[in-house]
Amino acid sequence: MRPAVIAETRPEPAPDPTPAIPPKTVIAFASGSALDDAGRAALDALLAMPALGDDMLFVLSGHSDPQGSDRENLATSRKRAEAVAAYLSEKGVAKERITIIALGERRPIAPSAHPDGSDYPEGRARNRRVEVVVVRPAPAVPDAPEDVDSVPASTS
Repeated sequence: MRPAVIAETRPEPAPDPTPAIPPKTVIAFASGSALDDAGRAALDALLAMPALGDDMLFVLSGHSDPQGSDRENLATSRKRAEAVAAYLSEKGVAKERITIIALGERRPIAPSAHPDGSDYPEGRARNRRVEVVVVRPAPAVPDAPEDVDSVPASTS
């Protein structure tokens, strides 16, 4: 007779109490700075996530392709981020919770030209974007003691 085999059961891992927030939401832009229906839909989906609380912070990084001068690209990337910020504000996000960073053409995610130097419009299009990162605010730091003079000095 064979000995009985006792199956070991492991408890199911507890679900994470804090729902996940996507690390980054990318809003694509056509040439120029208008927020289109697809961008609004992506932002609506982000705002509908149950993990977003009223204290979440939004960091908007605006980007452009390399067409035009550095100054123009920086201004265009800011306009894109401001368009996203305006939409978030319309949807109830307090302006104090939104940070805008204009990066111009400095951080491309795709090449704007083929290896032979010819134009690569699809790559340029991928670089015209606003990256939305949602972060939890840092926990509050307790206030320092009011009377610092009453703390004894160390004698080491």
